[in-house]
Amino acid sequence: MDGYVIIDSVLKDAYKDEVLKNEDMIGEFPVFKVGENAISFSGNVSKVEVVINEVWI
Repeated sequence: MDGYVIIDSVLKDAYKDEVLKNEDMIGEFPVFKVGENAISFSGNVSKVEVVINEVWI
């Protein structure tokens, strides 16, 4: 994958520039639990950013 990819675990979609990249996914969509979570990656990754999309009803 060149550049970046956005992974939306709620919608179960991976996309880049509004183009679905689900076929490029390996494994399950990540789900974070309350508290501390460990994140690992391999390959040529220079940055990982986690954005929390909170919804309150």
